[in-house]
Amino acid sequence: MSDARIALLSDLHLDIKKRLLLREGADDAACNLAMARLGEEVQEAASKADLVVVAGDVDVGTAGVTWAAAAFRSMPVVYVAGNHEFYRYELNSLIDQMRATAAATDNVHFLDADELVLTLKGRTMRVLGCTAWTDYQLYGPGVADEAMQRAEALMYDHKRITFGDALFRPQDALQLHTAATAWLDERLSTQTDATTIVVTHHAPTAQSIEPRFRGDSLSPAFGSDLTALMHRHAPPLWLHGHTHYNVDYTVGSTRVVSHQWGYPNEDVARGAKVIEV
Repeated sequence: MSDARIALLSDLHLDIKKRLLLREGADDAACNLAMARLGEEVQEAASKADLVVVAGDVDVGTAGVTWAAAAFRSMPVVYVAGNHEFYRYELNSLIDQMRATAAATDNVHFLDADELVLTLKGRTMRVLGCTAWTDYQLYGPGVADEAMQRAEALMYDHKRITFGDALFRPQDALQLHTAATAWLDERLSTQTDATTIVVTHHAPTAQSIEPRFRGDSLSPAFGSDLTALMHRHAPPLWLHGHTHYNVDYTVGSTRVVSHQWGYPNEDVARGAKVIEV
């Protein structure tokens, strides 16, 4: 039985790319054409894959789901929301909208604490997907309070996202993270013959933080230490985004991979990374 190929990409930040084009004098038609060409470029990079995984931060609102549906129209796509999708939206309302938008496509599966089972190359694959958020304890509980304070002061997540009738706060991210990791633990504990892939937007270990930011008290806003889940359950593959730093390493039996484009001025990567599993 041959390996299945997974094409991974995240953190395209198309909304920022469009904003820059508009500032340079492009009209809406030119912006739409540029986004379509990016779709053609990444479709070519992913053309030999059996499944596309989009690990968040493609565009704000439901635009990323729509873009992915068009870019990979002949391929199944797993889409997990990043933090940027929620900018200018109420978090839970947008999750409902993203579910509805994906359900209206022929190929996109939006996962938010959801499990998708599919057959690729004759193998049963199970994908567990959620944004994950963070517990701010990447460097231990002693820095969590400082990390939450810095995140609230500095990150747009807590200025541009609402949660119910109020701004989204670090305490809300912690609450969502606690629920997400409990769900992951429960699903990973379930016996299955399927090959399991975990997809989160936020990073699952400190190794995914860019070296120059390791130890910084803001870095826990970008990931949590979920190595205990990896050691306990040994999912073979864990895919993520959010850090704008691309990695490919192992924790026990779990391979951790990211392929993030980053902001336009960063140009961390392009295309998609094809992973055999």
